[in-house]
Amino acid sequence: MKTPVKRKRSVESLERKEARLKAFANAYLVLMIKYGPEHGVTEAGKLMGVTKAAAYNWFKEPIVKEIIKTKVEKALLKYLKSPDDVLSEAACIAFSDVGNYFEKDVNGLLKIKDLDKMGDNRRAIKSFKCDRQTRGEGEDKVVTEHIECEMWNKVDCLKALMMYHKLINAKQNEGANSLEEAQVHIYLPDNGYGGGDPIKMSFGQPKQIECEVVND
Repeated sequence: MKTPVKRKRSVESLERKEARLKAFANAYLVLMIKYGPEHGVTEAGKLMGVTKAAAYNWFKEPIVKEIIKTKVEKALLKYLKSPDDVLSEAACIAFSDVGNYFEKDVNGLLKIKDLDKMGDNRRAIKSFKCDRQTRGEGEDKVVTEHIECEMWNKVDCLKALMMYHKLINAKQNEGANSLEEAQVHIYLPDNGYGGGDPIKMSFGQPKQIECEVVND
């Protein structure tokens, strides 16, 4: 029996795959804004007509990683003065305090501050919704306002800052396609349990917590 001879890929097929990977990377950069980083991978895969597993394999390709890295860095340089601006914005949202947005009026009643009085704190506000109602006319005219304020997500920004300061470290498990399957390691100061050493806590799937002493 003859051993099957493996055919080498033609130059055209390699060039075609590279072109598809580039298209996948560019599609991901657009779709991640709408669907988020994780679902952006699968949506980009759908657009390219590949399976979810194939999409995650494509996402790991060096050419895809390089395109994403280069274009993200270019966008940051275009719209931001420095990486410190990113941290500053995240910190503003992460440490926002409801007390920064309200004050008492002349009657001692609570009211929302004017935007110019909020200073940098207003960057943590996602949106306002104002409902104004008018009753009566002339001197009996009464205007009431109901204002709803939606804030940006504090938890996501806190996680980002904790990762930056290496307080937490999230890594995907081998073969895992979902960020929900990731192992998350949290380093905490010793509370007497570890004999002076930092404590490392690991959160995995299914929900379980492992604790060990880490000697750094």
